[in-house]
Formats: sequence, C-alpha cells, structure tokens
Amino acid sequence: MLTYKIQFLSALFLGGLSLSMAQIGVSTASVSMNRNQHIQSPDQVVVEDYVNYHRHNIAMPKGKEQVKLSLDYRTLNENKGVLQVGVATKSSLDYSQLPPVNISLVIDGSGSMQSNRKIGNVKQAIKKFVKGLRPGDYISIVVYNSNARVTLKSIQVNEMPSIDHVLSKIYASGSTNLNEGLIQGYKEVERHYKLHFTNKVILFTDGIANVGTTDPERIIENSLAYNKKGIDVSTIGVGTSLNYKLLQQIAATGKGSNHFIGDNKEDIEKAFNQELESVLSSIGRDVYIDIELPKHVEIEKIYGYTPEYKDQTVRIPLEHLAFGQTQVVLVEFSTHNSRKKINLKTTLSYKVNKTSEKEYKTSEKEYQSKVLMANLKEPLPFNGGEPMKNYYIAKMASALKQTSSVIEKEDHKEGLRIINYTLNEIDEVFPYLKDQDISRIKDILLKTKSSLDDRLSYQNESWNTGLY
Repeated sequence: MLTYKIQFLSALFLGGLSLSMAQIGVSTASVSMNRNQHIQSPDQVVVEDYVNYHRHNIAMPKGKEQVKLSLDYRTLNENKGVLQVGVATKSSLDYSQLPPVNISLVIDGSGSMQSNRKIGNVKQAIKKFVKGLRPGDYISIVVYNSNARVTLKSIQVNEMPSIDHVLSKIYASGSTNLNEGLIQGYKEVERHYKLHFTNKVILFTDGIANVGTTDPERIIENSLAYNKKGIDVSTIGVGTSLNYKLLQQIAATGKGSNHFIGDNKEDIEKAFNQELESVLSSIGRDVYIDIELPKHVEIEKIYGYTPEYKDQTVRIPLEHLAFGQTQVVLVEFSTHNSRKKINLKTTLSYKVNKTSEKEYKTSEKEYQSKVLMANLKEPLPFNGGEPMKNYYIAKMASALKQTSSVIEKEDHKEGLRIINYTLNEIDEVFPYLKDQDISRIKDILLKTKSSLDDRLSYQNESWNTGLY
C-alpha cells in the first residue's frame, strides 16, 4: 500500500507570523457537538470535533496536489506559543474514479426506537444514503434488537431489490443486542472484502447493550478483530441513553467517526450523509501527523486527540482523509531558551486508497515542502488570525469537558467557576465578538452556565426548606 508523506521543515522564533491562506474547504469533524443538551457528559465533549466543526481558513491544495499541510503559530508569552498544524484536501473530484465502497448499515431496532419517530427517521436517512451510492458499490443492512437479522445481504447497488421493500422489514421491538448486530455487519462486509475497497460498517444505536454480550471491553475486542482485517467502523449515537465511551472506543479502534446527535430527522440524515461523503471520497487511511521537537522545546498540551510520545517526536493519529476536508491540530509548546531558534519538523503520512489491487505494488513515494517562519519585531495582535480563533475554541471546548467532569462528581460550584472564568476570558480577548464559530461555542457555555445556575438555585432553595 502506498504511503505518502508531506513535510514542513519550519525554522521559527517565538513571535507572531500569519501565512496568507485561502478561505475554502469543509470540516472533517464528526457530529458530536450536541447542542440539544445544556449539560453533557465528559465523553460527549470531543474537543477536536468542536475545533473542526467549521471551515478553516488554511492553505489549500493547488494544481495536481490532493493534500496540503500548513503551519502557523502565535506567541502566548515570551516562553510559550501555540502551533497550528493544518491539513486540507482538494475540494472536488469525480467520485466515479474512486475505489468501490463495501459497506454495511447496522441499525438499532430495539423497542426504544419507536419513540419520537426515530425508526421512521432512520429509514428515510437510509433511503437517501443508498441513493447516493454508485451502481458498483456493495451495501448490506443488519437490524438488531434482542437478536440480529440480516435484512439485506451484501449486494451491489445495481442488483438490489427496491429499497422501500427492504425498509418495510425494519421495525422496532425488543432489547438491544448491539454486539451481535455489529458482528453480523462485519460478516456481511467480509463477503465481498477486497484490499482496495473502502470496507466499512456504520453502527447506529439509541441505547445501551443489554442482552447478549454486554461487557464493553469484550464488545471492543470483538470489533477490533475485524478492524485488524481491514474493515473500519463509524458509530452514530442518538439521544442520552448511551454508553458514550463504548461508542467512541469502537470508532477509535475502527478508524472511523463517532457521531452524537439528536433524534430529529435533520440530525440523523446529516450523520448518514457525512458518512456517505466520507466513504465515497476517501483519499487514504492510517493518517498520522509527526512533530519532531528540538531538545529545548516541550509540548505542554495537545487539544483533543490521543498523541503518542517517543523521545523528541510526538505522533498524532487522525481520521481517514477524504476529499473536501479541512482539519487543524493545536499544540501548546514552551521553550527553555526564548532566544534560541526553534526548528519543528512536521510530517503528514497516510496510506493511499487505490482503484485496483495491482496498484498496491507501486513503490513508496514521498512529497516534501519547506516553509520558513521568521521572527517579526512587531507581532500581529494576540487575538488575530486563524490560530488564535481555533485556540480559543479549543480552550472553550476543554473548559466544557472539564466542567462536565466536575459536574459528574456533583461539584456544581466548581463547574460554574470554570465556565465563568472561561467566559470572562473570551469577553476580555474578544470584547466585540462577531465571529459566528466562536459565538457558537460561547453560546453552548452560556446555556451550560444557565443550567448550572438553575441547579444551584434549586439546591439552595432545597437546603432552606429542609429538603436536604
């Protein structure tokens, strides 16, 4: 399998520098920004998804380039800075030239899916999903409740029966045997698995596994066995009665996206549509960003993601690359010597999807690009530019996650303190805030604050009336 690498060797001083960037591209983020809930669980708050929810103003590929890696940074103080690593992909391509898709939709058909017309909304989303596939793509549908049944065996789209006939077999009843449904989906993908296909399962659920194999570790282990064979998985969780951590881990080990959404028709269709775009426009898999640091530089924090550290190199795994994406990674770093030049070597590597198995025998190729970031005697305003915008969105998302963690421990006062501190900081840095992307996250913080105020007010009234 081909491995492409794009590198930037940047010599930078602590100071402010903004690169000229085109405003184009869309986000890679999964739909885990559930704005229907004012107070979320810590597992629901995926910091990198908040950062990448909007379009990024970063360098885009030109000419024959499919992927572009860019670097930008801002100074936080004389010893600390924030580095933004941007990844953008070409915004348009003829999907007919991309590898075939081999996918299984694994749908929760338990009794809880009857409420709020969820099962009907899912059927409509599936109908649109199937219509978006190409004639040579493979599709199967598995429905699970107390047991799992294959409603549509893996078949090419141009040979499948009427989608309305298939969907008429889907109904809601019984319990939630998530593990059996997931395994059946993997087995359907296995039937037509090929190395150069985009092989994937999409798991949809509105509840917690309560029959069959229910141990989360065992479910993840069972799923991972198929991931190692080259079959990926994304998860779509609806509502609040979910094991968020389990769904996130299934998606993480399966190199897919994790969506937490509301149960309305629009949210469900949006999640399925994002998965459709992802599988049809996939560029590559096993995506990593490697940052090599000089000895006098340390990484203080990476917002979101789960990095791996080895000596002076940090590796950050990303989701699969697809056409029409923008994504940034924000890294806080510090230096022991602010006068000394800082060289950061940043590499993006991924395995390329090919349209035939023969193409996998091609030798490895490498692309390199170098950018020099020089020190400016008069740095740009602290709150100016794309890095600072994304930095403060990341800080707000991190505060929201931290607040959720302390609220889980019933420490509402500490949660309110974190929210107030963060809101005050945003108001100080952006006194005339007009950016809709920052405002969107700020609005979530304000709603969380309002809910916390209500909870604390209720507690105080209860104490005064002797209910506690």
